[in-house]
Amino acid sequence: MKILEGITILDLTGLVPGPFTSMLFADYGAEVIKIERPGLGETGRHLEPLVDGSGRMFEMLNRNKKSITLNLKSSEGKEIFRKLAQQADVIIEGFRPGVMDRLGLGYEDISVINERVIYCSLSGFGQTGSLKNLAAHDINYASYSGFLGTNVTADGTISMPGSLLGDIAGGYMPATIGILLAILGRERTGIGQYVDISIVDGLFSLLLPTLAEFLDQEKNFNPSKTWFTGAWACYNVYQSKDGKYITIGPLEEKFWHSFCQLIERPDFIDIQFEPEKQEDMRSEIAAYFKQKNRDVAIDEMIQMDIPAAPVQTIDDVINSEWVKERNLLFEREGKDGGRIIELGSPFKLSNSPAEYKTLPPELGQHNDEILSRIGFVSSDISELREQGVI
Repeated sequence: MKILEGITILDLTGLVPGPFTSMLFADYGAEVIKIERPGLGETGRHLEPLVDGSGRMFEMLNRNKKSITLNLKSSEGKEIFRKLAQQADVIIEGFRPGVMDRLGLGYEDISVINERVIYCSLSGFGQTGSLKNLAAHDINYASYSGFLGTNVTADGTISMPGSLLGDIAGGYMPATIGILLAILGRERTGIGQYVDISIVDGLFSLLLPTLAEFLDQEKNFNPSKTWFTGAWACYNVYQSKDGKYITIGPLEEKFWHSFCQLIERPDFIDIQFEPEKQEDMRSEIAAYFKQKNRDVAIDEMIQMDIPAAPVQTIDDVINSEWVKERNLLFEREGKDGGRIIELGSPFKLSNSPAEYKTLPPELGQHNDEILSRIGFVSSDISELREQGVI
């Protein structure tokens, strides 16, 4: 038995954080039913770049799911949703706060007919607070959370994150954990609950080391000069002779001793964390690496068990052996017979591995199957389709 078999999830989300969350559950056996707009579907279906006629990110985030179309503004559509919700374990929605309540389909409405339901609202700023109704996207969440303001170089330049940090680290991960906690709680109490996930809250929690330094330094705090943003010579980025980049992290005493031995600077051993010595050490270490090609320098440090790594491009990473060994990317046949690349699960469970069965669903592909389950016959479904309800 798959670990989440028997769990039914209604997914009303789009783009990245919600679909990423529901795909994780689908990979481990849950039945995930995407509820999409008739004729349009979720926005991700049309977001370039395209593969097999739909958005590549959509294709990477929606395997193992079923799709039905439903007009939630119609009375018939609302009634169908309520019938589905009566049998659901989890509902995930990604609208602005209050939208589902105004439709009469919010947690308070659904919990009356299904006290076991776990209802997760995933939004930028959460369901409470003065920012809750603001329009925003990932870069705005990074700004409000303070995360972008700490991603600053020594000359004060703000550097944009290289990925959708908010949607993934601030949204998908907290939503997944929150829903799983609620499922565990229901096992003990028999009652579901409401899960309020804010992307900005999630991003703010990533500031833990920054907060520790700020609370210690307060007015003297400089986000470009923390130990993890380059203040320490022993935890930094350096350029090699061939123009590539190297990161080093010999923080612990044994690693630092080995590193100082490697670069023939034993005088650095006792001054590792002296603030006034950092600039001189950085300059000397930079000069050392400028005499070495990157891969030679990395090999030497690995041989001495020194924490170090090459700064790899995305091309380097997706073609690396460890990505293949960990099954983080895999290929399979797509809808049109071509090969598509998918993202593997980062969770490795010994007895309950992720399973990658079905391709992302066509829009409304499972209308008949799901609706017949709640009592609709073929003639009813045809009528709903003609009325634009599905």
